[in-house]
This record gives sequence, structure tokens and C-alpha cells, in this order.
Amino acid sequence: MKSSASLRFAALIPIFLLAAGAAAQTVTADRYEDVCVLMDLNTPWGGAEKVELVGICTTETTWDAVEPGSANDSDGNGRDDVPIELVALSLKGFSSTGPVTMTVNAYMSSLGEIEELSNITPGLLDLPPYAPPSGSPADSFFDVFVEVDLDGFRTHNREPMRMTGHLSSLPAAHVDDLVSVGLVSLYDINAEPTGIFFGVDRWTLNPYVENDVFGSANATITLHDPMGLPYPVTLTGGAQIDVFFTGDAEGLDDDSDGDGLDDASMKFVSLNLAGISPTLGDVSLSLYTALPSLGEIEEMVNMDPGRLDLPPFAASGTADSFFDVFTEISVVGTTMHNTSPLHVGGPVTYKPVGEDDILTGFGLVSLLDEQGASTGWNLMIDTLRLGPLATGVSDDGPPIVRVSALHATPNPFNPATTIHFSLGVSGHVRVQVLDMRGRLVRTLLDEDHSTGPQKIVWDGTDAAGHSVPSGIYMARLIAAGKTMTTRLALVK
Repeated sequence: MKSSASLRFAALIPIFLLAAGAAAQTVTADRYEDVCVLMDLNTPWGGAEKVELVGICTTETTWDAVEPGSANDSDGNGRDDVPIELVALSLKGFSSTGPVTMTVNAYMSSLGEIEELSNITPGLLDLPPYAPPSGSPADSFFDVFVEVDLDGFRTHNREPMRMTGHLSSLPAAHVDDLVSVGLVSLYDINAEPTGIFFGVDRWTLNPYVENDVFGSANATITLHDPMGLPYPVTLTGGAQIDVFFTGDAEGLDDDSDGDGLDDASMKFVSLNLAGISPTLGDVSLSLYTALPSLGEIEEMVNMDPGRLDLPPFAASGTADSFFDVFTEISVVGTTMHNTSPLHVGGPVTYKPVGEDDILTGFGLVSLLDEQGASTGWNLMIDTLRLGPLATGVSDDGPPIVRVSALHATPNPFNPATTIHFSLGVSGHVRVQVLDMRGRLVRTLLDEDHSTGPQKIVWDGTDAAGHSVPSGIYMARLIAAGKTMTTRLALVK
């Protein structure tokens, strides 16, 4: 299926900031609508867990002149930089505690900075699109202040959560992630410590998102009335699932939980099913939109690290899959919903679910009325079958070069490292090693290559065959109009 970039909006806001004797400044805003966050949550009652959050955020970058891209070296280290601020945030997920939401703290500014790695053009942030594709990546950080709502328990952090990472473009590219430096404490509305700590294991602003549409979904459910009597019902209809990839192409992701198996996050975007019960009459089931219905797909065997080893990304393979579903159900003239998740899952043979794959439900959940009071009714999803894939909705096609597969092993290294990458189509490929000032150290590859995984060894020497000193270098891949870099650490 085609993939869809999650970045929907990037607006130039012509805000000219004027001060006495100072030049005009311009602010640009970048809005990301499919942010995917893996949060570390540590509570006194539940211990440590990882919580998936999805949603939107907006950042604002302040440039040093009217022209976007203008920057200066504010700290005198020889590299141009610009301030950036996280101005809006709305993330939702579900933990063992219950629903989780994260928003910016309106009383504390979440400020940060973007600083180029190489000052190729003084006065310009050497980062695409303001610099040519050959421009280097940039370091970035935010000191974030947020409000975290844990099932109605409002908390906030008083010390900043420092998030750091690298940007390969602005707006952020698909492979750009931020992570937090350690955990920070959460405080209640009275500024008292709660004993809860949180951090960010991965904050992906702009993941690749595949929109998978199913036109012939069906489910078997069982409703239990307040007397405990069961009513099985068969429902049919349609569904849509979004699959989030943190790599630079569809199918490319990482091992988020450290178990040696690559995985990808998923979200139910829509679910519209209807049927008739001989006793209850018309029954309809849809998503309860106040809570996100999130899930995960994880390969069973890791044949190709960095890729989900499952059709259509691999010739064969199976995966474990699950969703925590929040539904709204209409029956006997009453609309009810669940706030405890309906867990469905099972093995799948295709991403996100194969034509013959059946997800099985686990356990009953209570149904609440529109005011949140218990109705006495309970619901179970016995089976969920989504049927054949109908269409894939795409805003842009996947990159020709799977640049998220660009990495080096070992890294740090001495004396040699192997640079790995993967091509979506055959074509001309150039792999270069640069120093941190952007100067060419050596061209490792400059020729045509076929599709699939590739690798090349750098032995730590320059073009003349001389050993280079210890330090940080960059491997740069250029192919089919795409450019990607990764850091190399030579330690002698």
C-alpha cells in the first residue's frame, strides 16, 4: 500500500519582530498531525511501563531576518543556530492507569534550539530546505513543560524535560526522532510531588503513515444485559487503520521495546459496523472518539533488522497484532460506550491484517451511558475480521531510497565499520564520508546498484589511504534525489 506523510501543514507566519536598533525577524510554524510518542511512565502503584501516544503538535521557529533560513552563531561556537518553541500539543493514549493525555503547560514556555552541525554558509541555517540537499543535519533540543492527565488525575512537570535529537530537514523528516534525557517528576495541581516520573523513549514528529481501508469488515460480538443474559450479534461494515512507521519508508521501523523484534504502532481511524439481533433489533458499533484505539504489530522473526518482516514488505512472514478498542454501541434505543479497552489480537500474515486473519477478543467490558454512568450492560468482541484490503489512501508516495535503513555497525568503531543501506529501486548511488566541517574525506561508492539491502566497509582512511584521527564523521548517502546522513564515531 502507498504510504502517507503525516505532516499536513507547514505555514509561514509573517510575524516581524522589531526592537530598537534590531533587524526584523520572521516566525514560521510547522504543524504535525500524526505525532507518535513512546512515553516512559513510572508510577508508585504500577511500576514502569511504556505508553504509546498519538496526536498533533505545532512548533514555531524564529529566524534572524525576514527571510526564513537566516541564522547566526549566538553562542560563538562557529555554528549558526535559531530558537524554536513547542507551542501546541495534544497527545492521547492508554496506560494501565487508564486514559492518558499530554498537552503543553500554558504557564511555562517549552523553548529549544536548532543548531547546524557544519557551518557551510555563515548566516544561513545549513539544513534543507534552506540549504541544498548536501546541507548537513542539525542538532535540536527542547526543554518541555507539559500537563499529563492520568485518568482524570492532572499532573505537570516543574523541571524541564530535555528532549534532544537530530533534524535532517525542517519540517522534520520521517526519520527524525527526539528522546528525553532521563525521567522527570510529575507534580499535582497543588505543586506537591506525586511519585510519578515520566520521560520520552521516542518522539517522532513526522512518521510515515499508511492508511489502510477495509470495505468488508465483520465482527461477532456478545452483549450481556443487566441480568447477565448474552445476546450474540454479527456485524458487518467498513474500517480504516493507520500504521505508523518511524523509518523513511513504508515497512521500515525499529524494535521499540528491546525484545529483538521490529514493531510498528497502529491506530483505528474508523470502524462502522451494523447488524440485527433477533431479540434486540438494530445494533451499530463505531469508535468512541474521546479515546484513541491504538495497537501494535510485531514481527515473529527478525530476518532483516529495521524492516517489518511481513508481507507486503517481505516475501513471507507472520506477526503478532493487537488493538485496544474503545467503541460506541447503539442498541435498544440507547447509545453506550466503553472506557476500559476491548482487547483484540492474534497472529497476522499481512500488514496490518490479512484477508483470512481473525483477531480474537479477550474479556467483557462495562458499558457506560453518555453521562459516564454504568448501564449494567457489558460487551465482548468475540472475533474481528477486516477482510481484504480495499484501498490505500496516499498523500505522497514512499521515498525511492529507504534511507531509514542507513546505519553503521559497529559504531563507535576501530578500525573499520560497515555502512548498511537499502534501495527501493535500482539506480546510481553515492556514499561519502565527511568530517564535521562538511569536508569530503573519502568517496566509498559512486556507481549503479540494484534494489534491496546493500553494504560497504569504511576502514577509517581518507582518499589518499591515510588513517584519519579519532572523532565524529558523517556517512552521506545520495541516490535518486534523496540524501541521508548518519554519524560515525571513530575511537582509537
